[in-house]
Amino acid sequence: MKKVILDVDTGIDDAIAIILALGCNDINVLGITTVSGNIHVDRATLNTKRLLKFLNREDINVYKGLSKPIKRELVDASHIHGKSGLAGQLEDIEVDEYVDDDALKFIEEQILLNPNEITIIATGPQTNIARLLEMKPKLAKMIKSMMVMGGAISVKGNCTPVAEFNISTDPEAVFEVIHAGIEDYTLVSLDVTQKALLKKEDLTLIKNDSIRNFIDDLTKNYMDRYYKIHGRYACPMHDPLVILQFIDNDILTLEKQYVTVETNSEYSDGMTICDFDNHWDKKPNVKITTDIDEKLFKDKFFEIINQVKI
Repeated sequence: MKKVILDVDTGIDDAIAIILALGCNDINVLGITTVSGNIHVDRATLNTKRLLKFLNREDINVYKGLSKPIKRELVDASHIHGKSGLAGQLEDIEVDEYVDDDALKFIEEQILLNPNEITIIATGPQTNIARLLEMKPKLAKMIKSMMVMGGAISVKGNCTPVAEFNISTDPEAVFEVIHAGIEDYTLVSLDVTQKALLKKEDLTLIKNDSIRNFIDDLTKNYMDRYYKIHGRYACPMHDPLVILQFIDNDILTLEKQYVTVETNSEYSDGMTICDFDNHWDKKPNVKITTDIDEKLFKDKFFEIINQVKI
C-alpha cells in the first residue's frame, strides 16, 4: 500500500479529498495533519476529527499544525467555505477535543521511520512542510514524493488576478518547499482543477445515501456560487483531483519545469512562475499539470467514492 500523510485545511473540497483517500484500498493514510488556510487550524482540526467520526475512521490520528503563515497574517476563505469551513455540516457530531499539537514532529517521525516511502499530499498552504524543512533540511531527500493542490500556471488566479489561494496564503512557504530539494514534487494547479467539475446531477451516481447527502449539503452553496458566475450548478474538485491523480496518474498530463513563486510584489505576490522557455537556465524542480482527461477523472471519482462504506 502507498504510504501517505494528508496535510489539510479542511474545508469543502478537502473533506471530499479525505473521503476519497480513505476509500482507496491502495492508500495507507498514516495520519492527517492540519494547517490554517480555508479556516483557522483549530477549526480545520475539529472538522477533520468530525469527518473521521462520520466515516467511522477514528483509527486515524489527527495532528494540529501551524496557525498562521510563516511571515504573514492569515486571510482565510470562510466566505467560500462558511464560518465552520464545512458549510455548516457535521456540527452535531461530538468528538474528543484532545489533539496532538505537534504535526511537524509527527511528519518528521514518519519520514524517519519510512525513508523514501511517504508521499505528502498537501491540499492547503504548505506552512507545516516549509517550517519542518527549514528546521530539518535533510528530510527533503527522504520524502518519496509530494503532491500539492496549488498554483495558476497559465490561467488567472482565483484570489488575485495572478495567484491561487493556497499559494497566495503563504507564498514564502511554497518558495521554501519547492526549492528544498524534494525530487518528486507535483503541483496540481487551477489549469486542470477548474476542469474537474462535479455537477449537481452527478450526485445521483453516489450509491451510499449518507455520503451522497453529505456531499450534496456540503457543496450546495459552492454550486450556487458557481451557477451565478458560470450559469450551471457545478463545483470544481480542486483537492479531490490531487488524490485521484495519486491513485491513477493517467488522469493528468504532466511536464517537469523550473517553477518559483513571487513573494515580494505589490501586485503579483503568490504568482506561480514557470520558466517554460528556460530563460534562467535552471534545473526543472516541479511537475506541472497541463491537461486533464475529464472522463477518466469522473469515472475514477465515482469508482473510489462508491468504495467508501460507513
